[in-house]
Amino acid sequence: MLHLIKNIAVTILIVSVVLLTFIAVLSIWDVVSDDLFFKSMSTMGILAFASSVILIAIKYLEGKKDQIV
Repeated sequence: MLHLIKNIAVTILIVSVVLLTFIAVLSIWDVVSDDLFFKSMSTMGILAFASSVILIAIKYLEGKKDQIV
């Protein structure tokens, strides 16, 4: 179960980085407005932070599981 959650969190991180990079490039070339870029960056930052917290929690829980056995 933890392995599945870990894979989902890593996938969210990767997708966040790819989307943010794409939107950043579009913003540089003035295809999208700057407001969209900053809102997207904020949203992706929150998703990346949440995914990181999940990954840290899983690492902690995996360590506890190994100590119990």
